[in-house]
This record gives sequence, structure tokens and C-alpha cells, in this order.
Amino acid sequence: VQLVIGPFIDIWSRKKIMVFSQLSRGLVFLVPIFMLLFDEIHVWNLFVVQFVLGIIQPLYVPASLAISPTLFKKNELTNVNAYIDGTVRLMSILAPTLGGIISVVIGVTNTLYIVCLCFLLSATSLLWVHVKSSENIQVRLAWFKELKGGISYFLNQKHLVWLGFFAAFIQFAVGVTMVLNVPFVTDDLAGSSFELGLFLSGFPAGYLVGSFFVPRIKISENRRRFMLGAIAIGGLSFVLLSFVYEIWQAVVLEIIAGMSTPFFNVHSTSIYQRSVPNEMLGKVFSVRLLIIRSVMPLGVYFGGHFSEGYSVRLSYLSIGCLVFIAAVIGILLPYFKFLEEDTVNTTLDEKFG
Repeated sequence: VQLVIGPFIDIWSRKKIMVFSQLSRGLVFLVPIFMLLFDEIHVWNLFVVQFVLGIIQPLYVPASLAISPTLFKKNELTNVNAYIDGTVRLMSILAPTLGGIISVVIGVTNTLYIVCLCFLLSATSLLWVHVKSSENIQVRLAWFKELKGGISYFLNQKHLVWLGFFAAFIQFAVGVTMVLNVPFVTDDLAGSSFELGLFLSGFPAGYLVGSFFVPRIKISENRRRFMLGAIAIGGLSFVLLSFVYEIWQAVVLEIIAGMSTPFFNVHSTSIYQRSVPNEMLGKVFSVRLLIIRSVMPLGVYFGGHFSEGYSVRLSYLSIGCLVFIAAVIGILLPYFKFLEEDTVNTTLDEKFG
């Protein structure tokens, strides 16, 4: 869906796509609600919910990223992305705890009603967002030509390609940690469920703090070093995890990794939004997200098989070295100086008519 939907995000109203996405996600939760009411809940009901959410997510995310440049000035995008990213991370910390408390107090069915209501409120609030008239892109080419043009544009802008490449390293590492984190804390560190929760909340908590500092630290003159340095710190945190034997040390490393990551993610997103023409944003963000979504399962596969064949600690060490070396190469090689710039190499009209 991520690859196929790109041209439509640039053809349709991005605001309407976001409203439709939130309404659809809210309505799909009626499936488990009705099944619970009739005491006929089954595992397949939850698979239906997850399947629909998986289809809708590739609609909402690139549309939300592509609509921001139509709402804010270019010099405001870094701040905006930092606040949005920080809010998402804050909710990732609060939501599981609040969801658990609410479901115990009022029951699972009523909690699902609240989920539906939240999506409805989100869709309603989006109706109040005022977008410029230029946000609605007119149909110019057939779907395949639009898709081909988006991919070609992405591949011809080396700063976009390499930013996607470094983002892929991050997502690969995330995929690895999805497999390693639980056995690392529960087996290697002999941690309790509470300590596992502390460890898993360390990264989003650090990310929230980092998002607060991103718009307050000016890095225009050393943007490449800051962005790739953030990836290097993340890689180094993996390396150090392979040597720790106390849960508090592991939590601190996760917080540090979380604090550094938004310095790459936020600025990378802002560069895309500032340098890509509005009529190409949906397709380009879809290509970028496709790369990210495709690499994560590879990380899951690597983490699962490598840790079974060797050890969890050696897996952390290997992926950490890989990420760290890639980031350091990007910092040291003069070739990557183009990451300091937002400008594109050719205009859209010159390249794609």
C-alpha cells in the first residue's frame, strides 16, 4: 500500500485523506466491540483490526507529512516536526499505562468505545485545519506515470536517497531490537516485568526530551555532523548494551539513544519538506516510508536468527558496530557535504515536465 498510494496522496486532498483515515480507524474498532457485546470475540477479530490499521497507516502518515509545508513557513518546519514527533513519543509512553488503567476501571468494551471516540475527535479536529488552495493537486498524469515520476525524482536527488539510506540503518536496528529487548532484559539481566517496562520506556522518554531540544539548538552550519552524529550515538548505545549487566545502565543507554535520534529524524523530515516540490511530496514520502517499512522486517529476521545462533549480546554488538561505522563514514567523508544543503539538483519542470 505504501508504494501504490503515493500518487493518490498528491492527487487527492491530503486533508480529506487524513480525515478518512481517522474515521476508518475508528470504525474498525466496532468489530471487536460488537463481538464482545455478543460474547463471540475471537482472535481473527483482532487480526481484522490490525489488517485494516496496516492498510490505513500508509495513507495517513505520508499525507500528514506532505500537508505540513502547506500550513507552515519553511523556517518553521523543524519546530513543527519536533513538536509533532515529541507528542507522538509522549503518547507512546502514556497510552499503554492509561489504557491499562482505564480498561481495568471501566472494562475492555467501554475502553474500545473511548478509542472510537478519540479517532472521531481527531477526524473532527482535522476539519478545522485550513489549508492553502494549492494543497489540492490537479491530476496531470496517469497513475503509473505519476508513480514512476515520484520514484525517478527521489532517485535523482542524492541528498534524499542518502537520507533514506541512513534512515534505513535506524529502522533496521529498530527491527533487531524488537526481537532482542525482551530476552535481553528478562534472561541476560534477569529483570522483572516492571524493569522490562522501564527499559522499553527509556527510548521514547529520551526521544521526548530530545524533541524538546531539537528546535532550540541551531545546527545549520554543522547539520551533517549533528544528524549523523545522532545515528552514531544510537549505534554506540547498542555496542555498550552488549557490555552492561545492570538494568539501570541499560535504561540510561536507552534514554541517551532516544535523546539523540530526533536530531536525525526531525531534521531529515524537514529537509524533505523544504526541498521537494509540493506536487511531489506525497510520492516522495511514500518511497521514503516504503524503504523504512521494508528494512524493519529484515532487522527482525536478523535479530531472531543471529541471536539464536550466537547470543543476544553479540547481536547488539554487531548491529551497533554496523550503524556506528556507517554514521562515522558519513561524517568523515567530504562526499557527504551535500547533506548540508536543502536545494534540489534540478527543478521539477526541467526534469519531469
